[in-house]
Amino acid sequence: MGFAQWQAMTRDAQETARAMLSIKDREVGGWRGLLAVPPGSALDGVIQAFYQGTDIPLELPFFALLHFASGMLLERRTRIVGNATNCYADLWTVVLAPSGAGKTFAHNILANASPVKSTFPEVNSGARFIEAFKQHNFGLWFQDEIAQKLKQIETPNSPLADIKEYMLRAYGYDKIERSTKKETITIDTPCLGVLGLNTPESFLRALSPESLMDGFAQRFAFVWAERDPKRPMRNFPLYNTQALGAAAQKALDQLRATPIPDAYKVGDDAETAFREAFGLLCDGAALPESFFRRILFRSFKYAALYHFILGKASDTLDAEDIGWGARASTLHLNDMRRILSETKAGELLTLARKGQAVQAKLAAKGKPLTERALRQSVWGCRDADAAAAVYAVLAPSQRKKAERCAADV
Repeated sequence: MGFAQWQAMTRDAQETARAMLSIKDREVGGWRGLLAVPPGSALDGVIQAFYQGTDIPLELPFFALLHFASGMLLERRTRIVGNATNCYADLWTVVLAPSGAGKTFAHNILANASPVKSTFPEVNSGARFIEAFKQHNFGLWFQDEIAQKLKQIETPNSPLADIKEYMLRAYGYDKIERSTKKETITIDTPCLGVLGLNTPESFLRALSPESLMDGFAQRFAFVWAERDPKRPMRNFPLYNTQALGAAAQKALDQLRATPIPDAYKVGDDAETAFREAFGLLCDGAALPESFFRRILFRSFKYAALYHFILGKASDTLDAEDIGWGARASTLHLNDMRRILSETKAGELLTLARKGQAVQAKLAAKGKPLTERALRQSVWGCRDADAAAAVYAVLAPSQRKKAERCAADV
C-alpha cells in the first residue's frame, strides 16, 4: 500500500499510530508476562506447571485461564461499575504463536478443567451467527485460525459481513436485532468473550494494516507469543498431560470456591491507582483519547479478573487489582506495536519516529512542524505523500487548521 492511501487515515487510525509512538520500552528479566502474574495465585500455579513441563509459550495458558475466568463472571453476569466504567468482564483476545507451539493444546488443558466451556459454534452466515449469539449470550467463543474468520467478517458482501455490525454493537452492549420473514431475533444486552488463536504469518497475510489500525480488529487485544529459548523443544519430548491437567484443575477449583458478586465496584482510590499505573507505561500527554479509553475499558475488566483470581471475597476492586490489570495491558500495547511494525504501517511508524525528532527541534525554536520540514529533514519523507501521512500523525490539529483555512480561501 502506498503512502497516498495513508493520507486518508481516519481519526482512529491516526490515534492508533500516535499511541504506538508513545509506548515506552520496558525490559523485564525472564518471561515478560511474569510482571502480570501474582505470586501464589491460581494463575501462578498454571504458569509454573507449563513452564516446568512444556516448551509452550506461556502467553497461551495465561490468556486461556483469563478466558475461562472471564466466562465464570459472564455466566453470573457480574458487572463492573464505577465513575469511569460500567461493563462486564468480556475479553476479546487474539494470541499469535508459531505453528506447533501448542496453541490448541494449552486451551484444551484449561477447557477440560473449567466449569464453563467455549461453546459458541462455528457459523457460516450472519443469520446463523445471530441465532447462535441468542443461544450463547454471555458465553465464550473460542476460534482457532481466527484470521480467516476476521477477514471474512471484514470483507463486504461476504456471507459473514453482517457479523461485523453485530460484534461492534456487542462491544458496547448495544441491542442487536435481525428480522426475517419468519421472526425477529433481538438481543437486548449482547455480550460475548472471545479467544482467538493464529500463527503470526497467516494473520498478517489475512488482515491489512488499515484493518488493524482502524477497524473491527482494533476491538481485540493482541498478544504475540514466542518460543522460549531457555526451554527448547528437545528438552520436552513428551508433555505430562496428567500433571498439567491437575494444575489447571486446582486453579479452576480455586476460582470456583471464590464468591462471585452481582457487581464489582470501582472506588475512587482504584481509579487513581489506574491513572498512576498507566502513566508509567505511556506518555500520558501524547496518548490519544480514543486509544486511552479503549485500554482503560479493558484494564478495568482485567482488574475484576485479578480480584477474582486472587480469591478476594469482597465486591470492591482495590488499588492492587488495578495495578495487576494495568500490567496485563502492557503486553497488548507492546505487541500491537510489534504487529503493526511487521506490516506496511511499520514504515509509517519508523518515519513518524524520525519526524518526532524534527518536531522536537522545531518546538525548541518556537516553530511548528510542517510537511516541508519533514520533506527536508527526513529521507523517507521526501515523497510528498509520505510527508503528508507522517504530518497527519504528528500534527493532526495543525493539519485540520490548514485544511479549514484552505477551504475558506
